[in-house]
Amino acid sequence: MPTFQREDLTDLNFILSVNITPADYETEFDAELGKYRKQASLKGFRKGKTPASVLRKMFGKSVLAEILNKKIQQSVDEYVKEQNINMLGGPIPTDDNDALDINTSQLQDYSFKFEIGFAPDFDIIGAGPESEYQRYAVTVSDDMLNEQVSYLRDALSKATDISSGFEEKDLLELSVVELDGDVPHAEPVEAKFSVKINEVKDEILRKALLGSSTGDTHRINIFEAFEADEDTIRNRWLKLNDESRQDPGPWFSAVITAATRFEPADLDEAFFNQAFGDDVVHNETEMYDFLRNSMEKQYLEPANTMMYVDMRKRIIEQTSINLPDAFLKKWLAYSNEDISPEAIDEGFSSFTENLRWTLIRSKLTRDLNVTVTEHDMLDYFKQRVRGYFGGNSPYITEDFLNDMARRMMENQENSRDAYEEILTEKVFRAAGEKVSITSIPISKDEFNQKFQELRDSIKPENAPEQEEDAE
Repeated sequence: MPTFQREDLTDLNFILSVNITPADYETEFDAELGKYRKQASLKGFRKGKTPASVLRKMFGKSVLAEILNKKIQQSVDEYVKEQNINMLGGPIPTDDNDALDINTSQLQDYSFKFEIGFAPDFDIIGAGPESEYQRYAVTVSDDMLNEQVSYLRDALSKATDISSGFEEKDLLELSVVELDGDVPHAEPVEAKFSVKINEVKDEILRKALLGSSTGDTHRINIFEAFEADEDTIRNRWLKLNDESRQDPGPWFSAVITAATRFEPADLDEAFFNQAFGDDVVHNETEMYDFLRNSMEKQYLEPANTMMYVDMRKRIIEQTSINLPDAFLKKWLAYSNEDISPEAIDEGFSSFTENLRWTLIRSKLTRDLNVTVTEHDMLDYFKQRVRGYFGGNSPYITEDFLNDMARRMMENQENSRDAYEEILTEKVFRAAGEKVSITSIPISKDEFNQKFQELRDSIKPENAPEQEEDAE
């Protein structure tokens, strides 16, 4: 069994010597050479009868090097685990190992030295009941509620065909033909599309449409009359493509072929069931209570996000964690051969901040008994799938969601990123239940402004790429 010697360099890093004797590797070495004997077909020897001395001479060094490398890794991992060392980065081979000479003719002892850095024990400050945080609570005003009710009534409106007496929100169906002067073009572009009167920016035309009836004809500049951009007009309305003439003139004859008015839905039982689900809301009072509660919850998630950002910052600032900076810079240089010392120095502050948060999050995960289950992962990816297909689409079945989510989970990078995101969210949520929270009333506009300012202030970190492995 390998033996170890530890030589402390500082309070946070040491040299670990791993001593391996023939008894630790000889059996495995002979077994591996035995596999070569079965497969080897060398001149002068029958297959499977090659002497061990010949095999050692021909294959021994590479076989033994691989075995020793495996033994070293296993031994260091076991030592770190048994000693409960919170290792940072990874072991760095010392220069003493460069002179290693593998001898297979006469098995011998080997000693390998590694420099190891570790994090000390620490107490987290800022995540207990004594810590006070503020969380914004958006005040849901009557105007916000009425605006949402108006939106729902319009979304569930009743369509009625009309022929005259048009209003701003009425939808007109126009049949257009390209003009050459005042007459139809010899080979006109023709199309049919619908537009609301309040989407007409030509004031003279809009007033003329309001006083029109179905069947009336108007001369329009199609590229200047409406709020729509030119791409929409050309591609969606006129349906121009590579096979059609791409340069129609601006003037068209437009006939109003149909008109539709959308009347807001009545506040009755049918509306309540369609807007909120069967037997959830029964009258206007319950409707406003339901909407107020829903809108308050809608702002709770971003409000929590803002509080969690503050929580992370304060915990990092208040929690003292000494780190072996010299060792970490050496490890970064060892792990990233293409990175210059200047680049390491430039990104080191960001790297250590992320490393400290990684250590803090790991301790919070243990202290708060936070776990990420397969069910958590599955739900995460199912939500992603719903997002791809437009939320609660009636065409997305539960079996389809499960199948797609499990396929996405098979991608290791996807699963790792999802795990990290879920774990961080659950840690913050659990920590948020431990701290003291003061609710701060705020208007919707003020909240949106503060949230946008927070988003604008968060910039990508420039730390070295290996920071994710630092734990």
